[in-house]
Amino acid sequence: MPAIRIAIPDLPTRLATGGFILHTGLEKWHGTEEQAQGVHRMAAGAFPFLGKVPPTTFLRALALAEMSIGAMLLTPVVPIRPPGRPRWPVPSMNDSGRSPAMEDNNGPQALDR
Repeated sequence: MPAIRIAIPDLPTRLATGGFILHTGLEKWHGTEEQAQGVHRMAAGAFPFLGKVPPTTFLRALALAEMSIGAMLLTPVVPIRPPGRPRWPVPSMNDSGRSPAMEDNNGPQALDR
């Protein structure tokens, strides 16, 4: 198995992104019932099959996934640049041509808050 080489210029991006994703996962892990219902409602709107999953179970699974991704970014296990461009599952997020994480003031915002 070949060694994974991480470029020095990629380290700040990996640390900032990995730390942010890990932190949001930890917050969701200790989330309230109200937060679970809100996040579940948004996810079920985009993916109707998720409506069958209980909100607290969904929030825990999402938290575990976010903590895993954040930890992988903090350890040099995965490449930093994903292939292709994401296609958002909700049509209104595709109409503007911008990322759904961008607000009108052009500042990045977390979608789960």
